[in-house]
Amino acid sequence: MKKKIFVLMILLIVVITIIGTSYAYLKAEKVSENDPSISIANFGVILLTDIDSINIDKKYPMADSEGLLNQSTTFQIQNTGSQIANYKVSLVDNETVKSTMQNEDVRYQLKRTNETTKETVTFDITNLDSTGLLDEGSITAGTILTYEIVMWIDYDSNPNGQTFSKVVLVEGMQVASLDESGANYPELLDNMIPVYYEATSDTEGVWKKADSKNLDSNYQWFDYDNYMWANAVTVKENGTKTRSEYLNSAVGTEINMDDITSMWVWIPRYKYVIFNGNNGSVDEQLIDVTFEHGIDSTGTVACVDNISTASDSSSSETCTDATNGSIINGVSTYTHPAFTFGDEELTGFWFAKFEMSTDDTTCLTSQSSTNCSKSGLNIYVKPDNLSLRYISISNLFSNTRGMELSGNIHGFNQGDTATTLNSDGSITNDNNNYDIHMEKNMEWGAVAYLSQSKYGKYGNTLYEGDYRRIYTNNYYLSSSSSSTGGYEFKTGYSGYSETASSSTTNTVLYNDLTNLGSGRGYKGAGASTTGTIYGIYDMNGGAYDYVMGNMVNTSGTFYSSSAGFTSPYPDSKYYDRYSYSTSSSSVASRSRSKLGDGVKETIKNMANTSTGSGWGIYGYRNLPYSSNSWFKRGGYASYPTYSGVFYSDYDNGFSYNSYCSSRPVLAISRDFPWLNE
Repeated sequence: MKKKIFVLMILLIVVITIIGTSYAYLKAEKVSENDPSISIANFGVILLTDIDSINIDKKYPMADSEGLLNQSTTFQIQNTGSQIANYKVSLVDNETVKSTMQNEDVRYQLKRTNETTKETVTFDITNLDSTGLLDEGSITAGTILTYEIVMWIDYDSNPNGQTFSKVVLVEGMQVASLDESGANYPELLDNMIPVYYEATSDTEGVWKKADSKNLDSNYQWFDYDNYMWANAVTVKENGTKTRSEYLNSAVGTEINMDDITSMWVWIPRYKYVIFNGNNGSVDEQLIDVTFEHGIDSTGTVACVDNISTASDSSSSETCTDATNGSIINGVSTYTHPAFTFGDEELTGFWFAKFEMSTDDTTCLTSQSSTNCSKSGLNIYVKPDNLSLRYISISNLFSNTRGMELSGNIHGFNQGDTATTLNSDGSITNDNNNYDIHMEKNMEWGAVAYLSQSKYGKYGNTLYEGDYRRIYTNNYYLSSSSSSTGGYEFKTGYSGYSETASSSTTNTVLYNDLTNLGSGRGYKGAGASTTGTIYGIYDMNGGAYDYVMGNMVNTSGTFYSSSAGFTSPYPDSKYYDRYSYSTSSSSVASRSRSKLGDGVKETIKNMANTSTGSGWGIYGYRNLPYSSNSWFKRGGYASYPTYSGVFYSDYDNGFSYNSYCSSRPVLAISRDFPWLNE
C-alpha cells in the first residue's frame, strides 16, 4: 500500500521586542483555514480549531510559577480516516519571518486529552527543544485529541530585540492494521534493516527484509498481539552484498546470516499494573501491560531514588501514587522506568537479541582474562557464537559504547572525529541522536516483564502451565573438553525445557520450530521471550548477564569493586543505583530492589530467604552486598537451579569470572523516521 503523508501548517508569527524592561505582545496570526479537502483517500489528520491568537499577559522573562498563570490556547486534531495513524505536532521555522530567538528561550506546558477515553496527560514543564517537537504518537480512527498549551519567556533568557517566528506543523502517516496492539512504531537508524523470518523447514529458514511501514502482510515486520516483536539487523560494509545494496534492496531480499553483525528486538514503551508493590509476596501471574502513547507517562506511580548507606538498608527508592493515595496492588500503574534514559523519555529501545560475542581470535582460541578482558573489541550479536566472557564489567561497558565510535563494523553513523571514548561513557565529538550502552538492570527487567505479559511467552497460548516459562539455553562445554581452554557457552540455544541439564547434544538452535505438542510449543523458539522466533534469547541460561546495576559504597557513591572502573565513573544514566547492605538475601536486603527490575516484585514468599522463594521453578533472588556491588541476571547453562528470566544474584564484576557475559542496548532520541522520508 502507498504511504500517505499529510501536512497541515498554521502560521504563528511571534515577535518579541525588548527595549529595556518593556516587552511587546506575543501574537499568532492565522494564515490558513481548516480545509477537510486535504484528506487523502480514507486518511486525514486535521486541525479542528482555528488558532486566532496566543495571549501572554506578562511579556517578560518569568519563573514557571508565574508563567503558568498566562492565558492558555486550546486546539484539537482529529483522525478523520478509517485507519490508525501516527502523527507528530511541532513548531518549525517560518520561511517568511525568520526566528532569531532560540527555541530554548521559550518554556511551555502542554496538556492533551483524548476525547474518546477522556484520559488526560499533563506534560512536564520544559523548554521548547531544538526540533520544536510538541507531541507524537498514534491516533485511532475518529479520535479527537484536545491540546491546551501555555507559553512564557524563560526566566533565565535574555531575548532582547529578537524574533520568534514559527509554524505549527502537523504530520501524519496512515498505519495499516497489521499491528493493532498500540505499540510505538519502532525507530530505525539509517544502517538498520527491518527483518522477518521465513522458515523453509522446522529447523531451517532465512531472515528477509521486511516492509518498514508494516503495511504489506507478505513482508510483515511486527505484530505484538501475535508475539511478533519487531526485529532489525545491521550488516557488514562488504559481505556477500555490500551494506548499501542491502539497505537499498527490495522487501523480501534475503539477509545472509554471514553478513549480519548485530540483531536487535524493539521493546515499546509501556506501563504495567502493580502486582506486588509493597515488599510483599505474590504468586506467579500474567503481568498486565499497556503500551504507552509516544512518550506519555500515564502510570499513577512515581518513584525517586532514596539511597542509603546503612548496613541493613531496606529501600533504594521512594514511590508514591498521588492518584490512589498509596500504591494499591492490582490498581496502581507504573510507566516502566527503563524508558527514561537520563533526562530523556524514550518511545522504546532496542535490546540485543542474543548475548554478545566477538571476532577477536586471541580471545576465541584461548579464553582467559588476559586474552579477553580488554578494550577495542568488535562486538557482535548473533546466534551460535561463543558468548564473550572472561571480561570485566568496565571492559564490557567500554566495548559496548565502542560500537558507536567512528569506523564501527555495524555502520552506525558517527562523525570522523568521534574516535575517543571517555571513562564516563561520553564520546568526544559525539554528534548523533542515539546511544549504545551495556544493558542496565532496569532494561533487563522491562524485557522480563514484557515476556510475562499477554505479549510475551507467558501469554502465548501455544504454551501451557509451567511451559509458559522461558526455556533455558543449556549449551555448555567444560574447560577440560574445550579446545579453547575455557568454558564454552554459545548464544541462541534451547534445551526445550525450563530445567534442561547442560549439554552440547540435547540442545537445539533458536530457529528450531518443531512443535513438541502437549502445550510445550516450539523446541528452539521456546527459549525466547515470546515463544516465537521473534523474541529475545539467552534470558534464561547461557552465560550470566552482567548488568549495569550498582550498589553504592558506604559513602553513597559509585562502587566499582573489582569491575575495573576509574574516575570519572560512568554517567548516572548508564547504571541503576541501589542502597548499600551487608546482606544479600535478608528481607531488608531484598527490599532494596526497585519497582520494575523484576526482583522483589516476583517473590512468592518474601520471608523465605532460600533459593526457592521467587517465581520460576527455583526462584533464586539475591542482591549485591558488601564488596559484591554488581547485579548479574538470568543464570547460566551448567546449573539450571541458578537460572530464570527473573533470576538475580551478586558479583564483584571482575574479569576472571568465566560464567558472565552481557549485551548491548540501543536508545534513540524520540523521532518518527518515516516523517523524514
